[in-house]
Amino acid sequence: MTVSGLVITFMDTPEAASFALARLHEDARLLLGEPVANRLPIVAETADATSGETLVRELESIAGIARVDVISIDFAEDLDGPA
Repeated sequence: MTVSGLVITFMDTPEAASFALARLHEDARLLLGEPVANRLPIVAETADATSGETLVRELESIAGIARVDVISIDFAEDLDGPA
């Protein structure tokens, strides 16, 4: 499993931000933090690093999201290999 710390920046219009936030709430891979202005911290859990990259691209394509910043990535379990 790969755990990533992300920050979502929403578009400036409240309608666009509300639409994007609703979409984020639907995604079980995401743990949403408390919004600060037009930014939202997120913790994302994916099966592996490739899935994490795909998730970031998916988030970037959601209407109402201006950008996705990757703050941290924990590859620890990916590096450990099979148990």
